[in-house]
Amino acid sequence: MGRDFHSLEFVPLLNLVAVWRDAGVFRAREMAALAWTEVLTGVTPAGVSEAAYEAAGQEFAESELAFLTAAIASINEWNRICDGLPVTLPIPQDGGKV
Repeated sequence: MGRDFHSLEFVPLLNLVAVWRDAGVFRAREMAALAWTEVLTGVTPAGVSEAAYEAAGQEFAESELAFLTAAIASINEWNRICDGLPVTLPIPQDGGKV
């Protein structure tokens, strides 16, 4: 069963994403998703290795891996847009919505 991302259980996990390999708190499926994210984010002209694809395939069906890949690509795209353009995101000063 998956985690309830609306529970307080999830908050400490967010703080450990940067050290996910050593944290010892992530499930195998979550670690596979994080590893796949690193592979796609740091992809080189050589592309993704067969070993990386097979490792991701151990935890995800082909259709799930396609959706995960699309989500990762979308986030990476927005990161590149914000890195490349002088974008300043509005920060609410009153704790409310922008």
